[in-house]
Amino acid sequence: MQFVRAKILIFLSVMAAMFVLQSCCSIVIPPVTLTGSKTAVERQIIGDQPELEKDVWMVASAKTASRVPLEFEQEEVRRRVAVENANAYEAFVILEGFQKKLQQLKADRVVGENNQGLVSNLLAEKNYTVPAAMLKKYDERNKDDLDKGLEYRTLVETVEQINKARTLLARAFIENQKKSNPQFKATEKEVLASQKQKYHDAALKGEILQNDAGVWAPK
Repeated sequence: MQFVRAKILIFLSVMAAMFVLQSCCSIVIPPVTLTGSKTAVERQIIGDQPELEKDVWMVASAKTASRVPLEFEQEEVRRRVAVENANAYEAFVILEGFQKKLQQLKADRVVGENNQGLVSNLLAEKNYTVPAAMLKKYDERNKDDLDKGLEYRTLVETVEQINKARTLLARAFIENQKKSNPQFKATEKEVLASQKQKYHDAALKGEILQNDAGVWAPK
């Protein structure tokens, strides 16, 4: 549990670093101890961009105001800690389970990173043309077929679960901020949007991204 908590703090620190660059809100960065190594999930969240990672980890190491031990905090703060941990833990479990599927779907160009910090099913996007071979592989008409419909059902479930995980992490970030700043007003949608550039920067060459104008194109 302590290891999971450390991973949660790393992620919340990363979100704080990205969010503060795009807003005027007061951000409290949780103190973390960094090990120098990353799991697949951390690479998906933080990315493998050396310069971005360098900046983020510097911010994550910043000193913050000391906090009263958990057992002495007010009930509302304890509640927020519990919610934050539950949301972040569930999100990490989902990301671990769907990471490889997401990578394959992106490689097949049927899932892309949109401009709101979430992933999209490109079969449902009117202004993007999915390669013919992939249209056949992920044919929606086969969705009810036990064997032929597996690829399509995996696509739909992966998009749904990845977006659920990212939303849970945004929710955990908000709870983390409200512990120290009850007036923190950012919404889940705003926090997610603030992470968009991080996901775009971490995307591999050839993966499909949506720009601010709504246009989909390979990186």
